Amino acid sequence: MVDRDRAVWLENGGDADILRYGAYYVSLAGETPTSNKNKQVVRVPRANRLTPSSLRTLCEDDARLQLRRYGVNG
Repeated sequence: MVDRDRAVWLENGGDADILRYGAYYVSLAGETPTSNKNKQVVRVPRANRLTPSSLRTLCEDDARLQLRRYGVNG
């Protein structure tokens, strides 16, 4: 949950992006699509805190996936 006022928790600048209060992530890739168009509960593990290190890992993992998808060894 985040404040409705985006400026309270996220600041975008030319030199940096600042997240206040922490951020967490979860991948929905491979999950079964829902027929519920109004609401859906998504459980996000506390272990999935977004940090500079975890963001780097997410980007590296995605890059490897894209390379495999296109048949590039890397």
